[in-house]
Amino acid sequence: MELIAVVGPDSAERAELLLGLGRAWAAGPAVLMDTPGGHAAWAELRRVADAGTTVIAACERAEDAGPYAHRMVLLPHRGAAACDFGH
Repeated sequence: MELIAVVGPDSAERAELLLGLGRAWAAGPAVLMDTPGGHAAWAELRRVADAGTTVIAACERAEDAGPYAHRMVLLPHRGAAACDFGH
């Protein structure tokens, strides 16, 4: 199957999207996880996905999931610090 990473700040919006994606795959085997810790955890999630289970995991940085995720859903970062382009 596949490993889908929901990337964005830890928020209600991210949690809602994580659960919504989980419901979309409710007919088949699926694993939901919020903030897997480290590369070993992401590698294991990828192994589970490659073995036939859809895995949906959330994290704050695309770099964490990047080498492992088949797909990424990117949420916007809110607030001035995330959007400050020097203006």
